[in-house]
Order: sequence, then structure tokens, then C-alpha cells
Amino acid sequence: MAWYDITLEGFRVHQQTTDHAFNVDGWADEVFIHSDVRVISQSGATLVASASQSAIMGDTNSFPHRVHAGSKTPRGGLQTNDEFPYHQPWARQGSLRSSAPPMRLWQGELTDERAITITPSLWEWDGGSDLFNSWGDALVSYGPAIAQAVVNIITMLKAGVPLPGDIVKSTLELGLQPLFSLSSAVLGQAKDRPIGLSKSGKDYVYNAQTLILTDKGADLAARSDFGKGPGVIEMVYRDDGSLGAASYSLYLKVEKLSIPLQDGALLREQSNPRVYVIYGGAKFWIPSMDLLRRYTSRPEVDVVVVPDGALADTPVLPRDMLVLREWSSAPV
Repeated sequence: MAWYDITLEGFRVHQQTTDHAFNVDGWADEVFIHSDVRVISQSGATLVASASQSAIMGDTNSFPHRVHAGSKTPRGGLQTNDEFPYHQPWARQGSLRSSAPPMRLWQGELTDERAITITPSLWEWDGGSDLFNSWGDALVSYGPAIAQAVVNIITMLKAGVPLPGDIVKSTLELGLQPLFSLSSAVLGQAKDRPIGLSKSGKDYVYNAQTLILTDKGADLAARSDFGKGPGVIEMVYRDDGSLGAASYSLYLKVEKLSIPLQDGALLREQSNPRVYVIYGGAKFWIPSMDLLRRYTSRPEVDVVVVPDGALADTPVLPRDMLVLREWSSAPV
């Protein structure tokens, strides 16, 4: 088992969508990103279910709440060949943010009996939320089917059966139906809609893409270079040609976190001020700053901050045969 950090680094506009003739929603494209995250056990139980949504990114003229993105005007607007948040958006240049890339999608522990599924969807903003609300309802109703599909993958991986294809699976590849279909008439209205629609008869369907990782898969992904650097996974969203063949890429990154458990390591969890020192594989609480200074004169540097929950399973009793002495006591 190991801890991983999965982030959304940024995106690239290969081809912008067909925009409103009068640009009532802003110049060129305005988009936001929704991410559905689930941790699923081998039994099919959903251990964690969460969702995050970015701010709307694009033209900020008359829309001060938006995040400036794109080069169509001095105030933004995403057009063909734009990148966000900077050139080569897969190569992080700054700190993580809360409402726009680069942003964290999930951080936690994976095992071979537990998988993480991340389903990002990229939405063109037009001001009507009906379709977006339907998307949320579809994720809820398809939850059990998604979990069962992941259970099948976990079982195959544990049995040593190689999976065909890569670690990004579409709804169809998971054996599911499209999460919803849209009529041509609906697409002509001012409504938020997902980018990546394909033609199905007279209508259009949206086949979501899901990143699925167990411990082994995440470890391999973090060490692999798929063309944009170690751990970076490109997910492409492309509309049918009848819709203008809009195309975007999202760049996700998988990183394996190192949690040092060697003797003398000083650790604290991100949201907990308690500092522990490691000896014999066990954690010992350091209850005061005076005691902490006996281990280091620079706690802001030498205390390693680890993810919340990372120390929950660290023993409080050291391994057998370890020799210890308390600071204030002579007996060994």
C-alpha cells in the first residue's frame, strides 16, 4: 500500500467550440471542470465519494467572478491553441489552487484491494444548468454499476490477468451505457453542456472517461512517462464533427508520496499540529516545543508534513528488541 496525490494540472484547447454569434456568454469559450471521485473496495463498497468543480474560466468582461483564461481578448476567452494556466500546462510552475488548475482532485492511500476512480468532465458554459444537473443525477444512479465494473477490474488485476487498453476507460469500455443522451434541439439552446459528445442516430451521447487506479496501477503511472513527463496522463475530449469537432485535453498527474518511517524522522499530518518522532517503526508524540528542539533547531524544515490519515496505522509500540531511553530518565 502507498499514498498518492492526483492533481489536475491544466488543459489545452486544440479546437474551440462553435460559439454564440453575439458572444452573450463571453468571447470564445468559457469552460469549467467537474470531477467525480470514488474509492471502491473489492467488495464493491464505495468508501469515499466526493466531487469538485472548478470556477468558470474564460472571458472576465462583465463576469468578475470568472478566472481569466484565454487570449481571444485582453480579458480572456478561450480559443484554438490556448493553454491554461500557462504554456505547457502539464508542467506545474506554481502552487496548487482551490478553484482552478493546478488543483488537487484526491490524495490518499491505495492498495490492491482498493481502487480510485476519477471521472473528470469538461463543460462549455452557456448559463443554463439543466444538463449539468442531469449529469449529477446520472452519476448517482449509475454509482452501483460503476462500482461493480471497478470490482471486476480489481479482481482481474489481483489474479494477474492483464487488462486490455490503458488506465483510462470510457463508459462503454466499462460495459455501461452512455450516462445520458441529448437531442439536437437541446444543443441549440443556451445550456451548459459537456465537451466530448458523439453522434448516435439523430441525437448525441456522452460517454464519460474514467481514470481507474489500484496501488500497482498508480505506482506504474507515477513512474511512467506518457509523453508529458512522469505521471502525467492526458485525457482528450472531442466533439463530433457535426458539432464543429471541438477538442480539449486535460492533464492529470499521479504522484507517489514518500512517507519516511526511519528512526529519528519527525512527522505531522497536514491538519494536525501534533509532531511525532519515529523509532522502531513506531510513532512517539513530542508534547512540547522544548522537547522538539532537542531533535531539531529548525522544525519548519525538518518536520515532514504528510497527508491527513497517513499516520493512523503507524504503531505506537516499537518492534521487538529495540533499545530505548526517555529523555528525563536514565534506565534503558
